[in-house]
Parts: sequence; structure tokens; C-alpha cells
Amino acid sequence: MFRRIALIALVLVNLTVPCGAYDPQSVVIRLERGPCYGSCPVYGVTLYGDGTVRYDGKDHVRIRGSQTAVIAPGAVRSLVEEIERSGFFSMNDAYTQVSIPDAPSAVMDVATD
Repeated sequence: MFRRIALIALVLVNLTVPCGAYDPQSVVIRLERGPCYGSCPVYGVTLYGDGTVRYDGKDHVRIRGSQTAVIAPGAVRSLVEEIERSGFFSMNDAYTQVSIPDAPSAVMDVATD
């Protein structure tokens, strides 16, 4: 489950500089999922350019607490390139209109250099 969350984070993040125009070691990608009125999972995942993945499970998750794993830095680079090719960067910076009042929040960001 932890690896799936890390991959989901990579697919959903927004990167503001073209691939290769940044120091890969400076990459920090974060996804945080917030609560709802039901049993929505509440967790955070942060992926670093060196391949370090940190997970913090808070509520309604199979694994609570902090976990750390490492994936290959080349995998991080490949996933960032795929995100860039996917057209994800043409999406809006924020989607704040919610038609479901108990929908959980999701915050995703990427920092480089």
C-alpha cells in the first residue's frame, strides 16, 4: 500500500520547471489527504529527489505512524518526466469548488532548487 501511495503522489503533483532544468536532489514532492465526515484515509506522503519516501498515516489507514522507504533516484526522474509529458501542467493550480460537502481535501506540491 505504501508504494502505491508514493506512486499516486508522483502522478498527481505539479512541477513548475521543465525536466532537467533543476537539480534532481532538490526535488520534494508532497501529497496530503485530509479527513471527511466518514472514514476517508488521512495521510501524507513526501518523495525526495534522492529516492527517499516518507509516509505518515494518521487516520483510517492500514498503517498508522511514520514509515520510510527508498526507491531508485532514476525512478523519481522517470516519474517526473512522465508527469511532465502527461499534460498535467496545463491543469489549474487549485480546484477549490466542492459540490460534496464532506469531501476530503488533497494538497499536492512540488519544490525544486
